[in-house]
Amino acid sequence: DVIGANDDRNYGKPDGSKIREEVVPVLRAQGINPDASVILLFCNLMDYDPAASKISHHSPYYGGGSHLAGTAWQCDSPILDTLRLTDSTPLLDGEYGRITIGRHNSIFIGGVIHELGHALSLPHCRQRQDESQIGTALMGSGNRTFGEQLRGEGRGTFLTQAHALRLAAHPVFNRRVTNRIFDATQTTWEELVIDVEDQQSVRITGKVHCDIATHGVVAYFDPVGGGDYDATTASAVPAGDGRFTMRSEPLKRSSAAELRLVACHVNGSISTR
Repeated sequence: DVIGANDDRNYGKPDGSKIREEVVPVLRAQGINPDASVILLFCNLMDYDPAASKISHHSPYYGGGSHLAGTAWQCDSPILDTLRLTDSTPLLDGEYGRITIGRHNSIFIGGVIHELGHALSLPHCRQRQDESQIGTALMGSGNRTFGEQLRGEGRGTFLTQAHALRLAAHPVFNRRVTNRIFDATQTTWEELVIDVEDQQSVRITGKVHCDIATHGVVAYFDPVGGGDYDATTASAVPAGDGRFTMRSEPLKRSSAAELRLVACHVNGSISTR
């Protein structure tokens, strides 16, 4: 555990970098390179009154990273426990109002996993219509639905196929890492064609070439507004010559949008068009 600077400093949600600066020397003293690790920082920054069953968090709560390193800041509290996901004890939360301890733990344990996703380089996206029967996408609003199926309140949270494909080559999940992990990729996209298949969906075909092998291609269809939380996805495994085909779900009518293509390489890196 790292103890904060003894200067009466009050930490708040914007102070993630200050907290990380205090953690880094402690990690280095333990032989851990923070610039080549995925770090989760659990910040015990909350006001909790068990007698009144009230809680309010004041912690940094975000994350980011690449295939080489990442950091996620988390809210910690005495009641945060997976064994209490079904706890129906009433709780007054400073942000979410009158909920239960179980609901609180869904939000904040789901948040741990969501921010870890960012530390592993994942962006936001929501579930496709054909995925909605599974639950809510983790990197969408799935941070608030984790474990809700245990209380009969919904279908819970899942990792989309597109993001599972991105993580497949991440060094965290591979015992043997290619010696090209630090290489910058040189990627070209060829013969890109976007066809309107019907009034609301499109098909994307093309070829991707890279000096580091590409094991997957992910498309993000991101309508204007809402940040990237409402982006839907499609994914494909390219053929030996780099050819791929993907189809969108029905897209939002009368709305501008951005299409982002991401090539996933076997060294864990990505290339974006």
